[in-house]
Amino acid sequence: MSLKKWKEGKAQIFVPERSLLRKLERYPAFYNPRGALTRDVSVGIARTLGKNVNFLDAMCGVGVRGIRACVEADVKRVVLNDVNPEAIALAYLNAKENGILDKVELQSQGCNALCALEDFKKGYEFVDVDPFGSVAPFTHNALLATRDCGILGVCSTDGANLCGNRPHALHRLYFAFNKNKLGKKESALRILMGFVIRSAAVLGFAAKPVLCYVFADYFRCHFLVKRSQKEAEALTRKIGYTLSCEHAHYSSEPVCEVCGARAVSGPLWTGELCDKEFVTQVLSEITKLDFVQKQTKKLLLLLSEECSITQSFVDLHALVKGLGLGTPKIEKVLEQLKSNGFKATRTHFSPTGVRTDAPLKHVLQACKS
Repeated sequence: MSLKKWKEGKAQIFVPERSLLRKLERYPAFYNPRGALTRDVSVGIARTLGKNVNFLDAMCGVGVRGIRACVEADVKRVVLNDVNPEAIALAYLNAKENGILDKVELQSQGCNALCALEDFKKGYEFVDVDPFGSVAPFTHNALLATRDCGILGVCSTDGANLCGNRPHALHRLYFAFNKNKLGKKESALRILMGFVIRSAAVLGFAAKPVLCYVFADYFRCHFLVKRSQKEAEALTRKIGYTLSCEHAHYSSEPVCEVCGARAVSGPLWTGELCDKEFVTQVLSEITKLDFVQKQTKKLLLLLSEECSITQSFVDLHALVKGLGLGTPKIEKVLEQLKSNGFKATRTHFSPTGVRTDAPLKHVLQACKS
């Protein structure tokens, strides 16, 4: 295996040279440089939780997420696990390179096998599961490995499934349908969120979404996990179905008020994508780190603004396209909606999208003004 020394955050790591090419390969050890932003966020979360944190990187690849948690968040202990022995050998080399072997435990087991051995009360304050593809097969045991009031981070990169391009695979993995053409990424994220919340509820756990987003091919969700049937039941009441068309990305109305069409997606999470207070705390921690990329800070700031609006975003370009209207300036539309007493903000899902609690007819009026 040809290695190259690479820097991410404050961590110095060795990675397979071929992993830095545009075409990523899973073996001999997986590393994706484009995922640095997601690891920035993980560091911010670890710093928010404090120093007395046991962190499980359950599918660690070369170990960079857990190593950065040690180096940049000073967590108490990190378990780096990967079923691939070559990846674990490289994770060991990287932990040694960063001088943190005293804080690192290395395992080479299947994710489900390792997580299933953990008692809920003796689990980890922060568990992260980042597989190659869908996280669905690992969700149940990852929840078991998360300590009461701990954070579970999950990632899925099977966007073709989640977005509904492979409807049979989506239904098999997540028991859901995604018919939302324009807002398919948001529906996909909400389907993933709903799946984790329902999986937790089966165990009597409440998995409250605290920081969920889409970046590149990553559908990333973080949950505060509590052992509470009552709170689990409250969360499941926000699992539902949405209606969408080519104008309104989704709505609770029986038909679109513009074209009269409808398509059902779900079951999915209909509540907030993030907890505003939690995101603000993570952003505060990230801001203290001058080596974190600006894109990470921009994403977290946008999430903190849009998370309080549960209605899905509207793509302004798609909205006016079939109505003979010129392309509106987003900032002017936002100002108009706010002046009319509605909440309105940009969204991280689309550069031409607006998230607002205004009915669609008011968004149209703002586009015309």
